[in-house]
Amino acid sequence: MNISRLFILRPVATLLLMIALVLVGLVAMRVLPVSSLPNVDYPTIQVQTFYPGASPDVMATTVTAPLEVQLGEIPGLQQMTSYTSPNRTSSRPSTPPTATCPPVCRRRRRMPKSTRPTSLS
Repeated sequence: MNISRLFILRPVATLLLMIALVLVGLVAMRVLPVSSLPNVDYPTIQVQTFYPGASPDVMATTVTAPLEVQLGEIPGLQQMTSYTSPNRTSSRPSTPPTATCPPVCRRRRRMPKSTRPTSLS
């Protein structure tokens, strides 16, 4: 016997089966734990540089561009965000949550003190 024919010939059974499935789905939706926004810490560093009296164009060409080249060598780099304003630039490279921080930390320790990031999180 064809399965669709079975449901066509027995509409009450079909309706009861559908109601049962909806009820099971509603109960499961309330019982099962679901985290829409999991708590994930992304390994990032933020590098801020200051150059008093410099325009944004000068900051972009003399500070931000070379800094992005150096930070671009971080293994597993996914994204880099940079902001340039008068006298200041800020760069934030991000790696995937599965990446470990030690390579970034070791790279930070090798930088001269004048170019070290101001925060490491």
